[in-house]
Amino acid sequence: LRQLITGTQAVERGELNGTMPVLMRDEIGQLTEAFNRMVEGLRTKDKIAETFSRYVDPVARACAASADTG
Repeated sequence: LRQLITGTQAVERGELNGTMPVLMRDEIGQLTEAFNRMVEGLRTKDKIAETFSRYVDPVARACAASADTG
């Protein structure tokens, strides 16, 4: 349970680079698996947002600039 608390605090700080080892097959193990799935989902969403801003923002800026001149 302490490892989950530590992992949760890491996620709260924006650290999404790790997973927690599943050491038990009881409710704590299920909670740990859910935590790992949640972190993976956050990583995926973070990558999507990064990719979106990398490729869409320049296009949006270009469109906005051409609209301002036109």
